[in-house]
Amino acid sequence: KGEFPPQVSLGGKNVAWLHSEVTAWMAGRIAGRKRGYDA
Repeated sequence: KGEFPPQVSLGGKNVAWLHSEVTAWMAGRIAGRKRGYDA
């Protein structure tokens, strides 16, 4: 349910997230709010 996208290891203690996956996750959260509930 609306889980944040998985991180991508860059080596060592460094991690990142794919921009496209984070953007899609945010769009889903916004769409949920427009439907009247917090996704």
